[in-house]
Amino acid sequence: MLPTKSLPSVPAVNTAWQEKQKAAPRGRRNIESFNGTQTTHVDISLFIDIMICMEPIEVFKALSNESRLQILQWLKEPDRHFTPHEGIDMNTTGVCVSQITDKLKMTQSTASQYLSILLRAGLITTERIGKYTYYKRDENAIKKIAEILEKNI
Repeated sequence: MLPTKSLPSVPAVNTAWQEKQKAAPRGRRNIESFNGTQTTHVDISLFIDIMICMEPIEVFKALSNESRLQILQWLKEPDRHFTPHEGIDMNTTGVCVSQITDKLKMTQSTASQYLSILLRAGLITTERIGKYTYYKRDENAIKKIAEILEKNI
């Protein structure tokens, strides 16, 4: 049987310590643990604006590639650029990755990676039917991005 070790008791909250914490710069609080080491707590509310700004950055990264832009343009009018896949209505369901791969003349893994980037940026949506995943533009997201650009830039 392994020997057990009792943990030291946690000291009662010190009022002077609380006052020191209140005086610390906003967003950073020094916290002393029971064993005397010091750690820093970062208040994430300070970074909410940065996190909100990350989404447009992801959008612009996604749009910075010519092939990804081409995919978005093709998905705007899928009937014009692709042949229907197994009787699927491309305007409501979307386009299969194999159709995009054939049109781009690239490997499926590269096309899937491009689609994944567009999906993470919120520019496209997916629908799974059987063993196939169909991709289509998220028109509401694209309109919102256009509004943000018009308003802020």
